[in-house]
Amino acid sequence: MDSRRNSKPVHLVCPKCHYEFEYNVSYYDRKIADLKAEITNINKQLAAFKSEYRSDFKTNKWRIQAARALAIKQKQISALEGYRKTANQVTSNQEMKIFVRLVKDVLPEKQYLNLWRQAEDTMKYNTYDTAIQRYSNIPDSVRAND
Repeated sequence: MDSRRNSKPVHLVCPKCHYEFEYNVSYYDRKIADLKAEITNINKQLAAFKSEYRSDFKTNKWRIQAARALAIKQKQISALEGYRKTANQVTSNQEMKIFVRLVKDVLPEKQYLNLWRQAEDTMKYNTYDTAIQRYSNIPDSVRAND
């Protein structure tokens, strides 16, 4: 079950300060979508204004106010995306803790510990595989000449 796509609020607890709060993903998604629409509208208005009034584009009061509003909205969208990302991480962490607790209750302890070790080994291999990847599309022959 993916609670991040649930329209009802999810009760979360901060792992560091243990502050309890409710989080509703759809609320933040709607706010972000609204801000993106407003930003698009402001950008269209600025482009139209620039094409009409090229001479006083930099000094016009309306353009300065629109640019300030655009900056404020971009800052708001950045903050909302940060909140959404953090809350999604906390939600995933809590879902994993609940899942681990349920698995631990169902399976015998020896089998549970065996599965836990296998998961840790798999994570080690995944981390190692990621670490040795080349994040460049430069061929090895060109790289050898450097």
